Amino acid sequence: MKLLYLIANQEINPSAAAFVGKVSKKMGASLTILGASTDSTMLDKIKTQLEALEPLPGASPERTYFVNDDPVAAMEAELTRLKYTLMLVNVPRRRRVIPSNYRFLSQRIIKHANVPVMLVRNVSKNFERMLVCTGGMEISKPVVDLSTKLAGTTGLMATLLTVSVAVPSMYTGMEDMDESLEELLETDTPMAQHLRHSAEELTASGIQAEIKISHGDVVEAILEEGKEGHYDLIVLGQTEGTTLRGLLLGNVTQQIINRAPCAVLISKPHAEPPFD
Repeated sequence: MKLLYLIANQEINPSAAAFVGKVSKKMGASLTILGASTDSTMLDKIKTQLEALEPLPGASPERTYFVNDDPVAAMEAELTRLKYTLMLVNVPRRRRVIPSNYRFLSQRIIKHANVPVMLVRNVSKNFERMLVCTGGMEISKPVVDLSTKLAGTTGLMATLLTVSVAVPSMYTGMEDMDESLEELLETDTPMAQHLRHSAEELTASGIQAEIKISHGDVVEAILEEGKEGHYDLIVLGQTEGTTLRGLLLGNVTQQIINRAPCAVLISKPHAEPPFD
């Protein structure tokens, strides 16, 4: 397995770099570091900071190189040159409501990458638990498949979370959320079928997994669970297209990226299968 760590147009966050090393070590993967910027002064800063960090905590990069060019173009060239399992990108801390230039750059990176992208902003000291966000639609299968393969490689514990925008009438008056989940899983609805199949897929791979269901605003529910559950990683799907549903789901993904209390992994619906 090969991981690509992209440092694009920004200085290095040491805690994020340490997290990247931890992920690489736990996956048993080789690591390539690519520093890319159109600003030669920034590129020199990246070089100096990497030298100060070497060896990267938890991993020894197989290759480190720098490109004075558009980071997206440099990324695409490297992803074409070698087959990577996934790419990790350091995302700066959000300091303002107005979208920053890096916010637009990160959106381009996600759009043009042909492998899953792990965005590293707020990182934990561990890499043991992940929250898998599944909506029971077509984007959810790649999310579950990616999560299963990642957990199988690293031994991560997984929680499957689905969020219902409105509380179904059949749950009205129920006080115990566990009971409502049990009731849901006993039905033959598409959502119940998807959750059962996803849990079975994880369990069949020897992965410790649980299912949770929440009601209300999708973004807030995911962020709340991510914070209260002390997860090290949130796994989401990327939705493309111009349909209303696609735009809404894309907005959900971007909000989670902006506000998540931990690293976020974005699966790519049309990417080549990772871990193969």
